[in-house]
Amino acid sequence: MAIEKDRSLESWIWDAACSIRGAKDGDFFISDWLRNRNTAESLGIWETVHNLDFNSGEFAIIKSQAGLNSYKLSVKEWVEKTNAIGLRATAGRYGGTYAHHDIAFEFGMWISPEFKICLIKEFQRLKKTKTAAFRSLGTSTAPSPRSTTASTPTPSRIT
Repeated sequence: MAIEKDRSLESWIWDAACSIRGAKDGDFFISDWLRNRNTAESLGIWETVHNLDFNSGEFAIIKSQAGLNSYKLSVKEWVEKTNAIGLRATAGRYGGTYAHHDIAFEFGMWISPEFKICLIKEFQRLKKTKTAAFRSLGTSTAPSPRSTTASTPTPSRIT
């Protein structure tokens, strides 16, 4: 499944970093997040699934350096080196760092343990509601997520 590069369905993670951490410079948290090895692996997997033009050779180099104290990576460098589509950074009046909502969730869980717990609780609530709905229809269990047709998720802006 490929996602269009020119989509406008993204989350503004720079703003989320500032509001969650109370900092004036969200770029610090984003670059700190990008240098994490687990982040590199997650982004690489996401891009492999969603981006046919992902540069996996360059990704292997980034992944081998991620986590080192001396390693630094910006969103712009990530996109230029790997041809990534899940993150983008723009300059100017309405600039910022944007991410597909799947990636924004990953960032939110890294930056805020409270967000992670809330997301887990919400997933459990939705799963319980879905299971109850199927039981009321006379079906013993809800269908597996893998058995349903997945549509391309639409990201939203975090404000």
